[in-house]
Amino acid sequence: MERPRPDWLLLLGDNVYLRKRHERAVYGGKVSARSVLTPEYARLVTDPSFRALVGTPGMETETRLLATWDDHDFGGDDVNGAEEPHLGYRDDTRALFLEYLSGAGGARREVYCSLSPAPGVRLIMTDVRYYRTDPDASDATLLGPAQEAWLLNELARPEPLKIVCSGSCLGPSAKKKYQQGWDRYPAWLQVFREAVMRHHQAGKRHLFLAGDIHRNKILDHAGTAAGFPLLEVISSGACRRRKNWNPFSPALQNYGVLDVGETSIEIRLTGNLKRDRRVASVRLDSWTVA
Repeated sequence: MERPRPDWLLLLGDNVYLRKRHERAVYGGKVSARSVLTPEYARLVTDPSFRALVGTPGMETETRLLATWDDHDFGGDDVNGAEEPHLGYRDDTRALFLEYLSGAGGARREVYCSLSPAPGVRLIMTDVRYYRTDPDASDATLLGPAQEAWLLNELARPEPLKIVCSGSCLGPSAKKKYQQGWDRYPAWLQVFREAVMRHHQAGKRHLFLAGDIHRNKILDHAGTAAGFPLLEVISSGACRRRKNWNPFSPALQNYGVLDVGETSIEIRLTGNLKRDRRVASVRLDSWTVA
């Protein structure tokens, strides 16, 4: 465990995994998604290491928890939640996620939520699974209209630092042939990009946290062709192996630590593989990365 105990634990999706045979059974209508996901969630929240990290509610040393989900804790690999057969069970799996991992977000109907963990900071959890449709559809959507409007309002809040969390990466440079990124929905990404640029010009700063790709990365999108003043930090996955199908493959044990100070953000990504160890310091005034 990190010392001192971290103030917050942010879970960025794929917090539990269904076995392939269970996925196939859910898709075939042979079992309910809730019935096979419930023991996985129960195993997570009772795990001694997990309990040691988040503590017990009411403890002075408690690390506060805030989580979102992605495809594997939704109920299947790379699924579009707003399409069949997933429409038939997405309400059940969302309710199950919120039952076990609502954390500091409290009782709510939606996975997406926001709060201010410290003065001047807004922590925003998005849901990139429940409302997602095929990106090639004529009315393709990643977040759904209501969540899109909500997120734009959250970006407009007065806190100068916004930390946007997502189960899926933005896409560019995340991973070769990555098919789950926000960039698969270019119309929405352009709206999001313009909002970030507008608020950046007003002195606000935006950090994007993601998981999914089983690697750690720090991506400065200001240097991309899009000219996007957004820093993306990817960390995945703490309990995955380098090759999931091989039980003898080395464990990744990837995670990241953010230390948000008055003038800068210190970022440290760590893991068992050298490729996943990264450090960076970001100045809040100039939003430059060192």
